[in-house]
Amino acid sequence: MQRNFSSTSKHLSTSVNDMVRTIDQLAEASSQGAEGTTNVAKKIDDVNSKTNSIVEQIAMSSESMGKLKEEISKFKL
Repeated sequence: MQRNFSSTSKHLSTSVNDMVRTIDQLAEASSQGAEGTTNVAKKIDDVNSKTNSIVEQIAMSSESMGKLKEEISKFKL
């Protein structure tokens, strides 16, 4: 009976250790996934900022072109 208890105890200990290892691996994978998601969000924010800057530059260029056309129209050929 003592052998059965010892064998069962070792088996249970191995199973618990396997479960702990699996939980640790899941926690690590979850952490990496969260880190990846954060990186993607930062890159999206960077793209958004750059896009807004480009839109502002286009608006200024358009305004400058309008003024240039107005000034050019004053000249007669």
